[in-house]
Order: sequence, then C-alpha cells, then structure tokens
Amino acid sequence: MPEISPPLVSTPGPTLADLVRVAAAIVNHPLLGPSFGESQTLRLIDSKHPLYTGPGALVPNTMNRWKCSLFVNSCLAAAGFQPATYGNGRGGEYAIAVELHRYSMQLQGRTKGLFDRRDTMLVSAFPDAAAREQRIVQLLATVQPGDMVIVRHQGGSGADGGHCRLAVADNGDGTFQFAQASSQAAVIRTEGPAALLREQEIWVLRPTKARAEGPVPIPT
Repeated sequence: MPEISPPLVSTPGPTLADLVRVAAAIVNHPLLGPSFGESQTLRLIDSKHPLYTGPGALVPNTMNRWKCSLFVNSCLAAAGFQPATYGNGRGGEYAIAVELHRYSMQLQGRTKGLFDRRDTMLVSAFPDAAAREQRIVQLLATVQPGDMVIVRHQGGSGADGGHCRLAVADNGDGTFQFAQASSQAAVIRTEGPAALLREQEIWVLRPTKARAEGPVPIPT
C-alpha cells in the first residue's frame, strides 16, 4: 500500500499538531480506523511491532481484543514519536494503557522517558463528589491537543484494566474531542469530567521523544 500524500508530518518534527493530524487520519482511514474496534481484526503499520505482517495487513487472532493502547501507540509511531514498547523499544509489543505512565520522564529520567507527565490523580483520594469533579476539571485544564489522557478502571490491572484517549481538539468548555479505540472502530468523541468520575486513577501524558526511524507511513 502506498503512503498517504501529502505528508501529515512536519519537518523537522514531530509536533503535537502532527499527532493530532495523524490521529484524525487513522480514525477516518477506511481500513485502519475500523480495525481498532474491539470486535474487529487489527491492522498494524509499525514494522517494528512483532505482530506486524505488512503495511496495513490484517493481524490474525486479534478479534475481541481491546485496542486502545494499540491505537494510541500506532498514532505516536505514525506522527514520528516513539511509542511505548516492552523490551526497551527493541521489537516488543506496545505497552498497555495502565502501564503507559511508567514510560514518563518523571519515572524513567529525561534520557529514557518518552512522555512528560503533566498531571496525575488518584480518584479515590476525593470521596466528596464535588471535590472530585473540581479536581478532574483542574486536571483537564492541563491538557493540550496531542496529549494522552490515561485511566485505570476500578481494580483494573491487565490489558482491559484501563483506557487511553488522545486529545485532538479543545472545545473551550471543559470538554475535548478525544480520538480513541472503541467496541466497533476508532472514533472521535466529545468527553469531559463526567467520563472520568468513576475511574480509579488518571494520568495526563505528553509525548516528547522522537522515533529514531522517523514517522511510520500511513498506507492508503
């Protein structure tokens, strides 16, 4: 499959604006977008991923699998940012949602870290509903388009124990347009504090590290 033209990624880059454009392109891609649905068969574009079988080719045995981190990490790679992988980036699978925060500069240092942790919140530390919502509003105020908002569900630990969203637009009213995987396909949804009230933990992460090989081409 040929690469999308004109390029979506700026030179030099990458930038958060590149990531926003790439996320929208993948959501709207006739083959890639649907493949990030939980009920669908995945298509990968990153040749360094161990399940990669060709640019945009189907990956066997990936139906009925939540794909939020696969979507976000694919967007990072296509924009030219380093995705979070196991094995220190040497051919490992993409990190699951609840482990993405472990790749932050705050935990890994500036040399190894992939993301800047802009804010974090333990939701259970705010038993009062009004205080909890106010703190979530404060957390979302740190978000810029291109940032990731990651959550851990109550008691969540495995691949389906959390969710990651990629902000693509700030609506200016406390809500955002978030690109994300869903049950049927990759989508863009309007969400705000109400979507986060019942989670266990929340992180805001901003990608900072360029992928050494440059952006991964998005096939047509």
